[in-house]
This record gives sequence, structure tokens and C-alpha cells, in this order.
Amino acid sequence: RSTLFPYTTLFRSVLEKLTAALQTVRDLLFVLNLELKKHLIGKERYHLDYWQNPDFKIYHDLIAKSWSKEGDLWFASLEPAYRDAIESFLKMLIEDSNSAGTLRLLDYRHYYEYDMQVVEEAGRKTSVDRQSLKFSGGENQSPYFIAILASYLRAYRRYTTRRPEPSLGLVPIDEAFSKLSGERIADCITALKAFDLQGILSMSTGNIPYALEHCDWLVAVSKEERRTGKRLEIRNIPLCIAHDSEEALRLLGR
Repeated sequence: RSTLFPYTTLFRSVLEKLTAALQTVRDLLFVLNLELKKHLIGKERYHLDYWQNPDFKIYHDLIAKSWSKEGDLWFASLEPAYRDAIESFLKMLIEDSNSAGTLRLLDYRHYYEYDMQVVEEAGRKTSVDRQSLKFSGGENQSPYFIAILASYLRAYRRYTTRRPEPSLGLVPIDEAFSKLSGERIADCITALKAFDLQGILSMSTGNIPYALEHCDWLVAVSKEERRTGKRLEIRNIPLCIAHDSEEALRLLGR
């Protein structure tokens, strides 16, 4: 009889927490996909896919099994392969709880694999994971931007109307849109607004004309250098421009 047998209650407790966490993942992906489906980003829609990680198949099987039996009966009713998996899991958990292998087993995020589908107007779907090496820089950056928006939707719970209290919606992105064309920049900012999020976007000067029309404010920072004797003084001078101001219209060439 296994010396780890008394710890099977501990394993069932861990399994219950994993079950709840994985259900939360499925629920979140469901509602996030509902939000993504509502809005075209440019001429495309995006969809988040997931499936069981084959490395964790035996634990998915255990989660799916009936838990009607308690204690000894539950453990005894399992096939040898499942009992061996439980004993291996418990041994790692008890003897080396901080090892990379144990932490991976306890991290529900590893129990699924994920991908993003780019859905064109005609219905053709392209896997970002499988085709990313064939994409241009802009085609690669657009799904990355959508993944960021989905992450913030989850963090701020903007995907649900059942949360009445207000929440933050800030999305800070450094070096935003570095590889995108002007049309794609406009599409991404429009998507950010559609999801009721507020972007704080750092970008190069060359992208300002494409973004300014869709942003409320532009904060341009210029560097002023002045030499006093042998000492070089540098000042960063911010300039705030509203998107509908005369200065903004001049920058847009209107």
C-alpha cells in the first residue's frame, strides 16, 4: 500500500481548485470572444481558441471523473495509471513543493494550449500561432495588440454588465504601433475605444498624424539642449495638443 495514500484528500483538494480555475478560464474566454465578435478591427475579427494540453491529459481525465465516492473508495476505484499519476503528483508536492515541475503542475494556465484566429470578411481563418512566421511585421503586431486588449478587458472586467461599480480602463503601451501602417493604427485605436478602454500610447513622431485624429490629446515632448560653460543642460518640454485644436489641424495638414 502506498505511503502517500493518506494524502489523497490533499490531492482532491488541489484537483477541486484546478477544476474551478479551469472553469473560470473557459468562462472568460467565452465572454471575451463574445466581445471580440461584436467588433471588426479593420476588416477582420479575432477569436481566441483553447484546447487541452496533452502533457496534462491524465489530470484532465481525473477532473472529468465522478467524485461521488469519498476517501478510500474514490482512490481505490481508479485505474492503476491514475493512482500512479496521483502518487507522482503528491510526491512532488510533498517532497519538492517549490520545484519548477511542481509549480507547473499547480499552475492552471498550463492545462490548456491557446491560439488566436484571424477571421477575414470572407470567413477564412488564419492561426496566429501557426502562421506568425509568414506574417509581415504589421500582421504580427495586430494580433498582439488584440491580445493586450483582451487582457485588459479581463483585468478591468469590462466584458460584463453585471458589475455596476466603475473601474479603471487605462491601457498603457510603450512604443505602440511601431510596425503598423497608418490604416492599421487607426483600426487599433478604434478597437480600443469600442471596448470602452482608454489608451495611453507612446509612439514615434512619424505615427502621430495617423493616431492624432482618433486620440483626445497628444502630449509631444521636445528636447532642449543648452550649454552653460562646459556643462550641458537638457530639458524635456511637454506640449499638450487637443485633437480638434488649430495646432492639431495644422499637424494633420488641414
